[in-house]
Amino acid sequence: MKSDMLPFCYKIYEADGETILAICDSDVVGRVFTEDILVLDAKKSFYFDEECTQIKARRLFEQATIINATGEKAVALLIEQGLIDAGRILRVNGVPHAQMVRLQ
Repeated sequence: MKSDMLPFCYKIYEADGETILAICDSDVVGRVFTEDILVLDAKKSFYFDEECTQIKARRLFEQATIINATGEKAVALLIEQGLIDAGRILRVNGVPHAQMVRLQ
């Protein structure tokens, strides 16, 4: 990762009363990972609007009702915050992906 890059990139979507956060490690955005029939496409158009620090990512987690996360750092932060279970992570060619829906 370049030293001038922040650790995460993200994009926020609003749909049907939901706030959807797509967050990805900056060093995996724009890459495609495959394993058997699984494909994990960390599309820049989906994940990248802005970059942020871990502190900002935590604030974004609080606001989101749905989170789609890809990459070691993004998924680890969700686990650390107690938002996802470490046993329910999908890995494609070693890259973790997790989704969270906040039930209200």
